[in-house]
Amino acid sequence: MNQLAFYQTGFNINGIAAGTNNDLYLASGNKLYRYGTNGVQLKVMTFPDPGIVYNDVAVICGRLLATYSGSQKGFTIRDLVTLDQYSFVQTPFVIGGIVGGSNNDVYISGANKLYNYTLAGQQIQSFTWPQANLVYGDMTR
Repeated sequence: MNQLAFYQTGFNINGIAAGTNNDLYLASGNKLYRYGTNGVQLKVMTFPDPGIVYNDVAVICGRLLATYSGSQKGFTIRDLVTLDQYSFVQTPFVIGGIVGGSNNDVYISGANKLYNYTLAGQQIQSFTWPQANLVYGDMTR
């Protein structure tokens, strides 16, 4: 592997996902960012509650998925260009990781559990590892 470029953001990055149009999505604090692969910031969205922390991002079905914790917990579904919110799903747990599925669905992890949700927020299935001290983190496809 060779590094092709490096861009200084000036903030800590909690999550990063590749977009579909030579762009990248970053999560940091209560903000979501869209950058071009040339390092140019294309869009920033700031959630009005500073108690929200965006933890992870994923791209699926032409949408940006972003997990959040803090004063609320769950994931949001947003427009890839404008970062406007289409909908959100609240969860009773902090999400460790998120990845898009292959059927307009999403997989998330939390503590010792894995969940499968529709993009409309309906839980399809879940799996619990019997060892409670196991903590699932980030996910990839």
